[in-house]
Amino acid sequence: MGSPGPGRRGAAGRERGAPAGLWGARGRAGGGLRVGSEGHRQGYGEPGAGPAGAAVYHWVEMRTKMRIMGFRGATIKPLNEEAAAELGAELLGEAIVFGVGGLCIFLEYARQASNTRRKEEEQSSTLLGLQEQVAELGLAVETLDAQLREVNRLLLDVSTSAKK
Repeated sequence: MGSPGPGRRGAAGRERGAPAGLWGARGRAGGGLRVGSEGHRQGYGEPGAGPAGAAVYHWVEMRTKMRIMGFRGATIKPLNEEAAAELGAELLGEAIVFGVGGLCIFLEYARQASNTRRKEEEQSSTLLGLQEQVAELGLAVETLDAQLREVNRLLLDVSTSAKK
């Protein structure tokens, strides 16, 4: 079950080391990226490490747990292919859920900011309208005050001329 030597053809019928292209590592169309023991030959991490993100996550998680429990120098075994793929899928799922949640929060924040800005614009236009009305009423009060003083002056003149 050894790997073919240099110049020999692999399971897919292609030269070893040649890019997989449309064919996967096992020779069927749409095979895609191979993780695990064959993935390292394609340049995707170490043998048996699985997806690089899952391997790093596993290493950090286990190292943190070991330190919390008091094991300082313990070595961490890499995950097997199936566990790495499962952990990678779980991480991807959590990242998607986190991303969608973050996007929802951002969109809600943007909506609230837009509503607040719209309400502030409405309030400022209402305030400007009220200030204009107050200014107009102030002018009307001054006009009426001037007219009242004129009527009082005329009334005083009439009453003084009647007494003479």
